Amino acid sequence: MSTFGWIQTLDNLSAAALTVLAQTRSPNDSGRLLWDGFMMPADVDSISLEDITTLDFRPASGRRMWNQRGRRMPLRTPDRRKIEIEPIEFNFRVDEKEMQKLMERFLGNQQLIQQQIGASIPTRVEKLADANYRQLELDVFEAWATGQVTVSNPENGETYVVPYDFAAERNDTAGTAWDDPGVNAYKELIAWLNDATALVGPLAGVALRLAARSAILEDAPSLSGGAEMSLANLEDRISQDTGQPFRFFLMEGTVEVPTDGGVTYASQKIWSDAAIIAAVPFDKRIGKTAFAPIGRAMSIAQQVPEAKIDVRRNSVFMFEENGGRELDVECQLNAFPIPDENRIATMDTGIS
Repeated sequence: MSTFGWIQTLDNLSAAALTVLAQTRSPNDSGRLLWDGFMMPADVDSISLEDITTLDFRPASGRRMWNQRGRRMPLRTPDRRKIEIEPIEFNFRVDEKEMQKLMERFLGNQQLIQQQIGASIPTRVEKLADANYRQLELDVFEAWATGQVTVSNPENGETYVVPYDFAAERNDTAGTAWDDPGVNAYKELIAWLNDATALVGPLAGVALRLAARSAILEDAPSLSGGAEMSLANLEDRISQDTGQPFRFFLMEGTVEVPTDGGVTYASQKIWSDAAIIAAVPFDKRIGKTAFAPIGRAMSIAQQVPEAKIDVRRNSVFMFEENGGRELDVECQLNAFPIPDENRIATMDTGIS
């Protein structure tokens, strides 16, 4: 038997068992991630998606004279965009050196070595599954804020951009930064909210970073008697000035992202551009997150039907490399954000 062949003999370490374990992980990290609150999961049948933009066309019919024909409804079709999902994947490796140290630690006792590896692999798989959802968090909010998703090559760090090609009116840019001394950020917000409402419909508020919220609060009108505006008072005042409910959705969460091929990591905000604010529709729905089947998971699901594997969620695969000296464990997720263009309205405030 190869160095890692015994793993396949343990029920709790099979690919099916580890996949089931990965699929029990919370998709939002028990509330720390926000992606599924704005772009809910939606199962699709293929990685090739011909996303059909919701048509924003609401015609009125019109009246007619008696005995005459009424107005004919014009045929309008939505724009189409071709999107192909690329996998999200994280992996770890149990290598020859790790096994060597375990052999030394347990004096070659195979039972103790197997217990140690058997306990560590599921814990590491859970971390892989969590990491996949953190990447999805980054993708969802980049798609919403910027109208694109950046895909990187894990081997060399090279990146390319997948654009959604939203209409220019959906992504506005301030002529002068809102934190410029000559600009009143509060008044700019109120004016932009009126424009955003025309594009999106009734709003629940705006998604933004702390810097933008602070600039708006600093320029907000004073309360009666000259008292400074508090954050709670600010949301109420904006609601009064816009005639609709309002709240700030603060986007200050962080995840760790690679700065090179994947060895060095640094903290990054989920809403990476502090200058951009985005309108939040009344129902807080920006679009959907498409979950496509994973081909390799289909094979596992067929082999172990009693496991009831969801082939569209995190799936785990293992294989030996380098003559059996190393064991690779991968966790794959085929998911991609699909914002609804009719629910997109952003403003680049220029705030630094």
